[in-house]
Amino acid sequence: MSATLDTPIPTRHDIVEVAGLRDPETASRLRVTFSRVTRSEWYKFATLRSSWITLATAVLVLIGFGVLAALVTSGEVTPGGPGGGPDSTDPTSISLSGAMLAQIILGILGVLLISGEYSSGMIRATLAAVPRRLPVLWAKALVIGAVSLIVSTASALVAFLVAQQILGDGANASLSDDGVLRAVFGTGVYLAAVTLMGLAIAALLRTLPARSAPSSPYCWWVPDCSS
Repeated sequence: MSATLDTPIPTRHDIVEVAGLRDPETASRLRVTFSRVTRSEWYKFATLRSSWITLATAVLVLIGFGVLAALVTSGEVTPGGPGGGPDSTDPTSISLSGAMLAQIILGILGVLLISGEYSSGMIRATLAAVPRRLPVLWAKALVIGAVSLIVSTASALVAFLVAQQILGDGANASLSDDGVLRAVFGTGVYLAAVTLMGLAIAALLRTLPARSAPSSPYCWWVPDCSS
């Protein structure tokens, strides 16, 4: 008993020393950096089945509707350019017609990236590891922006190439034509911007008073957002 009573109570300094937190190498491993936050956000995004299902749906819509539009209008399309007819008969516009519906799907993906964490309670663990919210938001934006940009641009390119093959010679366009590359890559940039807009809306409405939430388009996508 005397030996136990004579043992000094460890101080906070002693605990820190034993844990090795004063070691520079250990402290460096435990430091929260933006690259580590971004990596964790990528892991969360990549391990969610709903993320890939939503992305796959957007890809199928973007390519499928472009191919369908090319099949419907095959033989009735005139080459684009000055005097080439209205936009509805422009081969580039026809091949990228799926972007109108794909933007809704990708906007929902941006919303779900944040609303899913709030609904499941994972946001508590995220903010416990990274108390400052802005690095988390920037990391989410970087991950979803890069993924949506790459996927949307690749899908738009595939939709264009397949649709032009369906339209046939004399009614199709090529990537070397004036404005075609700008339209294809611009579609990818636009869809990525819509995805980031959905992310921004979800992040903004999580900080607004609950009474203003039901009147927003965000509540059309996510049920019980006012709770």
